[in-house]
Amino acid sequence: MIPAAVVAALFVLLTSVRLADWRDDFALFGAEVRLSPRSKLAPLHLGAAYLDAGDPAAALELFELSLSIDPGFDLAQRNAARAREQLRSLP
Repeated sequence: MIPAAVVAALFVLLTSVRLADWRDDFALFGAEVRLSPRSKLAPLHLGAAYLDAGDPAAALELFELSLSIDPGFDLAQRNAARAREQLRSLP
């Protein structure tokens, strides 16, 4: 059996490694996209951050990445449609 102190130390180490990713949504979800390339949620969340920040082109690219992983992902489809609508309304 592994001593509790060893387990706790491991969790402290892992947490300290990931703390840099918690600066903001872009850092957090950008790290998730890199660390979990088959996750449909990581690009969805990063795309939502870009959409909220007013960058629908970057958001659309990420929503399309999410859809390439799961073409039937309804939330990514709806967010991609929102990004396309925002792109059409740009001057």
